[in-house]
Amino acid sequence: MKKTRFSDNQIVNILKQAEQGVPITELCREHNISQSTFYNWRSKYGGMDASLITRLKELEVDFSLPAQRVIRSLNQLIEYRGKPVQIRCDNGPEYISNALKDWAEQQGITISYIEPGNPQQNAYVERFNRTMRYDWLNQELFDNLEQVRAQAENWLYHYNHERPNMGNGGFTPIQKLNQAA
Repeated sequence: MKKTRFSDNQIVNILKQAEQGVPITELCREHNISQSTFYNWRSKYGGMDASLITRLKELEVDFSLPAQRVIRSLNQLIEYRGKPVQIRCDNGPEYISNALKDWAEQQGITISYIEPGNPQQNAYVERFNRTMRYDWLNQELFDNLEQVRAQAENWLYHYNHERPNMGNGGFTPIQKLNQAA
């Protein structure tokens, strides 16, 4: 995360001065910050005190943890299925982390982001997620994580090997893949 030269207290004080009527241009000049920095602070921290800003920053650091889980899962997939040329993903915090970017670069994999607000660019995955949610997750109650993993494996096998997909001309994904080979 980018290090700021202002403490949380200083940011709060600058924002409070603006709330009390000090012109923004004057504040920016006095503290040697750009107006865009001020407006970013105001949109991000407006109405907060220093302790809330500190807590928010702690939560932002925690987004590195989902990235590590994504990387671990991708390494397992590569071991099982082979390395892709490209990964298309959305712009969630776990996907825009430097850790994932560095990992992809080391692997020689291109990260292709969908445009924000355009989930149709990721329609294949969105369709799969919807099918998984309605056909499997909404149908089961789980008691533990092992049960979830076992059910997920069974469902994924069924989805790929037994369930015909009309988008594939009535073939299962594995049958379609074998036809292409």
